[in-house]
Amino acid sequence: MADVLELILTELLDDTLYFPCFQHSEEIIAFAIKYYINMRMRQFSQSYNSEAQKENMKKKKIAKFTLT
Repeated sequence: MADVLELILTELLDDTLYFPCFQHSEEIIAFAIKYYINMRMRQFSQSYNSEAQKENMKKKKIAKFTLT
């Protein structure tokens, strides 16, 4: 996944895509980086929460068999 972003950013930075002004090229690159970071954070949190839910289910099942 990081390789794809790196390829996109190097392509943008090498000026293979034409932007009318420098300000717009900065905005596009900033948007791409922000979008990528947000998506990776979302993917990480979903996988982390999924694992946490599985762990909680195991603890809940074990708790049913113990007397308190």
